[in-house]
Amino acid sequence: MRRALLVVVILLLMATIPASIEGKKTGKFGSGTGCSCHYAGGVQFTFTGVPNSYNPGASYTLNIAMTSSSYNHGGFSLDADIGVFSNPSTYAKVNSTGDSATHSSNGGTSWTVDWTAPQSGSGTATFDLMVIGANNNNANTGDGKGGTSVQSTESTQANQPPSVSSLNLGPVNPATTDTLTLSYSYSDAENDAESGTQIRWYRDGTLISSLNDQSSVGSASTAKGQVWNASVTPSDGVDFGITVDSNTKTILNSAPTFSSASIYPTQPLEGDDLSLSVIINDADSGDSAAISDTRWYVDGARISTFDGELTVPNIAVRSGDVWHAELMASDGIDVSQWYSIQSVTIGSSNAAPVMSTVSISPGTINTSTAMVAIWTSSDVDAGDSEESAEIIWLLNGTEYPTITAATLPTSHTAKSQLWAVKVRVHDGEAWSEWLTSATTNIVNSPPVLESFNIDTNQSTMALDYNLDWQFSDADPNDTLELDLTTYVNNVSFNAALAEYSIGDFVRIDARAWDGLDYSNIISASFTVISAQPALLISGPFNPDSLSNLTPTIITYDIDDDDVSITYVWLKNGFATNLGNVASIPADRLAPNDVWTLLATPNDGTFDGITVSQVYVIANIEPQAKITTEEAAWISVPTILSASTSIDVDGVISDALWVIDGQEYGGLEITIAPTSTSTDVLLVVYDDNGASSNTTISLSASSPPSADDLRAEKTGNSIVITWEGSAENWAVYRDGISLGQTSSNTWTDLPTIVGIHQYQVYPIVGETVVASGPITTAELTVDDMVEAAGPEAGFGTIFALIMILAGGAGIASTFIPRRD
Repeated sequence: MRRALLVVVILLLMATIPASIEGKKTGKFGSGTGCSCHYAGGVQFTFTGVPNSYNPGASYTLNIAMTSSSYNHGGFSLDADIGVFSNPSTYAKVNSTGDSATHSSNGGTSWTVDWTAPQSGSGTATFDLMVIGANNNNANTGDGKGGTSVQSTESTQANQPPSVSSLNLGPVNPATTDTLTLSYSYSDAENDAESGTQIRWYRDGTLISSLNDQSSVGSASTAKGQVWNASVTPSDGVDFGITVDSNTKTILNSAPTFSSASIYPTQPLEGDDLSLSVIINDADSGDSAAISDTRWYVDGARISTFDGELTVPNIAVRSGDVWHAELMASDGIDVSQWYSIQSVTIGSSNAAPVMSTVSISPGTINTSTAMVAIWTSSDVDAGDSEESAEIIWLLNGTEYPTITAATLPTSHTAKSQLWAVKVRVHDGEAWSEWLTSATTNIVNSPPVLESFNIDTNQSTMALDYNLDWQFSDADPNDTLELDLTTYVNNVSFNAALAEYSIGDFVRIDARAWDGLDYSNIISASFTVISAQPALLISGPFNPDSLSNLTPTIITYDIDDDDVSITYVWLKNGFATNLGNVASIPADRLAPNDVWTLLATPNDGTFDGITVSQVYVIANIEPQAKITTEEAAWISVPTILSASTSIDVDGVISDALWVIDGQEYGGLEITIAPTSTSTDVLLVVYDDNGASSNTTISLSASSPPSADDLRAEKTGNSIVITWEGSAENWAVYRDGISLGQTSSNTWTDLPTIVGIHQYQVYPIVGETVVASGPITTAELTVDDMVEAAGPEAGFGTIFALIMILAGGAGIASTFIPRRD
């Protein structure tokens, strides 16, 4: 059952595999219009060389390049419906019918191929190109493509033949060792490419057909005295232009050269003649070349006496001289350049000294020790002695040229280096052979403890001392550590475990350690004394004035002595009369006071360090509260008060109100609300400048009003009535107050006839709310007559009396005074 299931799964998986997966790394013909294999994205490319109008039978070079930077491999497929492709470049190929070209591998991103136009009458040529950008993942995923279609029409004009100009044969003066080169400029009126141009070479007027169409002639084909020229017939692949002849060049003589030259004998001794051994070449057959001049030098100085000589006589040759020569050859026409011969050193019959021993002293060397080379030598020649020596130091087997003296300073050595020295000596004429010493290993240099100090000769039980030291090591890469040994009363202890008592004498021995060796020892000591007590004051440091100021103080003493404290209090920088007290009562505190405590510990023997602590008494913010009347009415003044605001450590000194963007000052203000809801902001300040704020929304109702106001005339009186609810009403006639009433009616007795206006306003608290309707009533003279009666007659009499009294008053002003 499992086997059957496995077979089914395999068949299903095989069903998902495409029927044919085609790898086209070697190109694909006939796909210039594209395929469905590569589809990831667009590819940038160039396609040049297709003529807008082709000449039948002409050849054109077509250029293709994939330029997208996101791909590192490419390919193409190019089809043409007429004409023939040929001459593909590297990484390109053409099919057997010549109508399609493609890439031959995926290694390139640019290609060329020639296209030969068809015969006349073939019509327009169409080129279909598809360019592929590939990521080389051996699949078609992630690849892209881009394509184009280009047409070239058949030229209907007759082809214009090309031409050449600036034809030149070089070099200027060719010799038999030079290469003849031909250069010219090609041009075509139709910009046709050069194709099939003929080049013909002529030697002494005879065509040399083996050189046809070559642009140069090598020196192997020329000889002195020959006369050469060339001709060029330009071609555009369709027609030939006019043949142009070049200038004429005559092959000139070549100067001779030296193949080799040396001084003989090659190892001359004092008393030998010096002669020359040379081999001379001449490119011109038949020429006979020979030495034409010489110059001899000894130790770099020219000896003009021997100029032109082929031999230096032995009388001039001495041991130790270094000779060399310069030669010039001639073939009878030209001379060569000066040729320098390698120098020779004149030897001697003197026996060279012999090295006996070489060694390095001292036997054991570290980086702090200079090395000295010591040697002995001997010489068999009687009377000869060592006149000089050469010394070469060897570091790890390699020559160390920096020092050539017998002493190698310590600044040039380092630990673990291997040094040797080789020496040779000179007896004034000859050098001995080199002799090398045994190898010496540079060992570790012990460190040096330069200083070690304790900053005091006494220390408390707290061991509050500091160590200071300086050490050095001649080995720059060594890591140094300080090794300490502690002695208490001359008994050794581990410093971390040592127990101390007052009066103990403590000595510390120090030495440096570099991992291999210890340095010298330096000692320092101190005597243990009683420690001073100390104290620590903790917060808070900004108390308020409502509670006693009682600092929290912790004392400690390394000797476990009982510690007492002396208190000194300053207020705002000045001394107080509080005495040695540990607490300040609240009634002495006020906001913003600055109190300073100077606390000094004492262990019964010593005072400790006095600790100073500053306390700034914090000001407590006031609490803003707003008090309003029980009811507020629109347009009716109402009182807002900040009098209920409190300040627990001071007094409320001022208040600021902000209502509808308007600011008001004072602890109590009166405003008339203009709407049913008004935002009120109150900021209160205490006598120390602290502030707080609060806000309320003041609700106001519309005040009562006299509604349905009416005025009715009854005789000489006018009765006014109205509707509405108010504790009291104010009645006005013609803007003048008639009085107040708690009822909703009023009877008026006007004294002047005419039309009168009446207004009735509600009184809220003690404020008259001047708003409401207006009514009118007219009182005529008839109304006044009809109402005449005793009251009216009395009024007339009273009026006359008042007129007479007024007249008497006026008259009295004109009576002279007699007093």
